[in-house]
Amino acid sequence: MLNRILFLFLAGVCLPIGKLQAQTVWTLDECIAYALSHNISLKRQRLDIEESRITLQQSKLDYIPSVKANSGYNVSVGRVLDPTTYSFIENNTVSDFNATATVSTDLFAGFKKHYAKQRAELALKAALASSAQAENDLALNITAAYLEVLLADESIGIAEHKITILQAQGQQTRQLVDAGKITFGELLQVQTQIAEARTELLSAQTRREMAGLKICQMLEIEEYDSFRAVNPELIMISETIFTEDFDDLQAATQSLPQIERAELEIEIAAKELATAKAALYPTLILTGGYGSSYSDARQKVRTDATGNPVMNVNNELLYANYPWLDQIRDNASAYISLSLNIPIFNGRQAKNKVRMSRIAQQRAEYNLLLARKELDKQIQQALIDARMALQKYHASQANVSTNEESFHYMRQKLDAGAATYVDYQVALDNLTKAQSQLLQSKYEYIMRKEIIRFYKFRTFAN
Repeated sequence: MLNRILFLFLAGVCLPIGKLQAQTVWTLDECIAYALSHNISLKRQRLDIEESRITLQQSKLDYIPSVKANSGYNVSVGRVLDPTTYSFIENNTVSDFNATATVSTDLFAGFKKHYAKQRAELALKAALASSAQAENDLALNITAAYLEVLLADESIGIAEHKITILQAQGQQTRQLVDAGKITFGELLQVQTQIAEARTELLSAQTRREMAGLKICQMLEIEEYDSFRAVNPELIMISETIFTEDFDDLQAATQSLPQIERAELEIEIAAKELATAKAALYPTLILTGGYGSSYSDARQKVRTDATGNPVMNVNNELLYANYPWLDQIRDNASAYISLSLNIPIFNGRQAKNKVRMSRIAQQRAEYNLLLARKELDKQIQQALIDARMALQKYHASQANVSTNEESFHYMRQKLDAGAATYVDYQVALDNLTKAQSQLLQSKYEYIMRKEIIRFYKFRTFAN
């Protein structure tokens, strides 16, 4: 999504995503697309979305009545209470079993479940917005790191070119020394300059290695030493980006993820306030249950074929074993109940929670104002930085042209014997420094330009 909008100034041959791990030459679009799929920090951020989805699913399931089933098996020895007859049995071992099933639901609870579901829906949207913001931040960080690699590559080229110039000058100086036209000390000066230039090259190579490591860590690839960035042959530097009006950019950024997230936080706080108020209302709970029990100590009166009790000669009732299925059927019972809970006093916990929720809602409103204010500041800063970077780039161009002329003039004077090697080295150092400043200002300008492009086009992406 993001790579269709951002940073299209680089060209390159795109390889299939499945082969990206093995490639060494990367375009910026490929880096962004690969990072969006593989960056571990982004994957961790996306776990919040899965948690929010589970919370939303649970809030929907909370509307379903809760069903519980309980059962128990007990063995008692000695003087035992028969749970089916509530009579004591002396010096015996009794086994009993019971099972119950209960169904309960809230008929009214101040619409807590309704508010919980709405809050879960908003929380999911907020998690999606946070993930989108993380993607945007990652894309911008990838872009900055990519430009660091390009800058480091060109800095190496400048250092190598300086060494080439000094080596050529060293050969010429050696010939002059052999011819006896100059002293050996001047050759030593050139060799010292070559050694210093090689040190500068080593520093540039180190910066390049660190830049490659930085971007490869964001890409989650290990071959940072073989990472290569596509260096465009031509980068258009123009002032067309500054025709954008601040108000237009401001309007285009109002649906950025950080703004959407702040707006959702206000709605979430409103639902939490409604949930806190619901605790002040009575709750009405409907409960129903069904259960039965069995005891091996229980016996049933014997009956004859006509159903009359059977007695012995002493005119006492005779008992027989009470089968398990018969007990379960005969001991079965069901019930239904309505319970009304009215909150009267709980240490003002409910009311204080309402007050805290109101404060949280107000804080969320302030956070939105601060987010918009911060975004306006970033837009203004981006425009100022881009203008300054462009001016710095043009100034660096002029500085390079001046130092190139100065260097060529000093070289001619050196060849004519009208200048010293110290003067020549100063001119070469000034040229190298000007070229480095030009590179830095160029990539700084490109980065500022892409930030403005992002602010301008991000909200129109689909």
